[in-house]
Amino acid sequence: MIVGVDIGTSSVKSIALSEEGEILWSSARELSPLLVDGSNVEFDAEEWYSATVDLLQEFLRTFKPKSLTLCIGGQAPSIVPVSVDGRPLHRAIIWMDGRAMAEAEKLKNLTGEEVDSYTAESKLLWFKENLPSVYERARYFMHCFDFVTYRLTGIPSVGLLDRGYYTWESIPYWRPDHLELAGFDVGKLPPACLVGDYVGSVKPDVADYLGIPRQTDVVQGTVDFAQSIVGVGAVEPGVAMDHGGTSQGFDLCWHQRLRPVSREFNCVKHVVRGFWNISGVMNTTGAALRWLKNNFYPPNASYALVDEEAARSRPGQIVVLPFFQGERTPFWNPKARGVFFGLQFVHGRGDIARALMEATAYGLRRIMETIRNAGGIVKEIRVAGGQANSELWNQIKADVLGTKILKPRVMECSPLGAAIIAAVNRKLFKDFKDAADNIVEIEKIFTPRPDNAETYDKRYQNYLELYEAVKDLFNRF
Repeated sequence: MIVGVDIGTSSVKSIALSEEGEILWSSARELSPLLVDGSNVEFDAEEWYSATVDLLQEFLRTFKPKSLTLCIGGQAPSIVPVSVDGRPLHRAIIWMDGRAMAEAEKLKNLTGEEVDSYTAESKLLWFKENLPSVYERARYFMHCFDFVTYRLTGIPSVGLLDRGYYTWESIPYWRPDHLELAGFDVGKLPPACLVGDYVGSVKPDVADYLGIPRQTDVVQGTVDFAQSIVGVGAVEPGVAMDHGGTSQGFDLCWHQRLRPVSREFNCVKHVVRGFWNISGVMNTTGAALRWLKNNFYPPNASYALVDEEAARSRPGQIVVLPFFQGERTPFWNPKARGVFFGLQFVHGRGDIARALMEATAYGLRRIMETIRNAGGIVKEIRVAGGQANSELWNQIKADVLGTKILKPRVMECSPLGAAIIAAVNRKLFKDFKDAADNIVEIEKIFTPRPDNAETYDKRYQNYLELYEAVKDLFNRF
């Protein structure tokens, strides 16, 4: 049997597949809230391991496989320093942490390339410059999922999408040559292998302690967006994925490399060999809606209530810049903050909720426009993550983007993608397209509504103009 695991920002999720590709089981564990202090965002890495173990033990209470294959992926770049025996030496610095601005500037000056505070190499250098005792004691610096794999197998690894393709903007989000220039010991980076490669077996004593089969193999996982691409079936040119959870990722499968003018999008190797992934990322889209729910709705209020109130609001009432923790594509501004424009006494929390959903769609539209201007074509968008559970949000995206939105039956596409990566490794399917054709099912299609097009075109322009009007103020705030 096969189990895929996704270590997310707010939860750890898992899905099990049979040898025939049938989804047999899924479950999740909520994680503790992030520790946020201004630009600093941290998490106790030990909880990632314990949540993963708990899910595996739940799975094994129902199923008793003689052998098991695991693939573990998740959020990135979230960096944790690890001792030789796999123990965290400090809380992990999470992907949305923007503290490493000085280190990013140092790398930029050394390399002549654009480097920002959100990259893994900036975070790695931050540990060296600011916590030298932790840096010296660390055997490895790892992503969250590689840390869990290391604890299970005792074998260090980090996944590349293509041999020889090792750039700052690709998985694993660091360049050893950049780090060497800055005096970072690259021996503290895990050995690289390809995503989907066999890493090793779970250590016998760990297997016995956890109650999992001794014949449990682990294959190399990857960052959640790449796994989700596979999990939604965006594995042929023109098919894109919108992965909406705490943050946002847009990924287009394309047959050739596209080059942005100035980092308006990323272009990295696709999980499917021979293709390219044209992508953009936004920091705090779903997180902004969660902030609204947690602070302005009754305790334990459901997102269904938020959706219900937002659906009663007319389109385009308020324009929001949802940059609560800085922003990445296409603005790349760690100092950006949230802005609400157009508020009146008549507006309530439902209007604000709808505006936050619309702002997510505006950000996606900006990313899509830059990709189209570079020659990419988006035929359809498949949604993944928690946002895809909101039919209102899916429809807003279709209206703003002018593109049909496809909702798969299985929404938790990152653990499903991890399971598919393992299934292809096991040669249960010919390739990723064969696996997606057999496993991924489309549940519903949302088509653009022409009656909203004019309103959203105007508000989208307001969104772009608002950022230009206030961006210099962020530096003085």
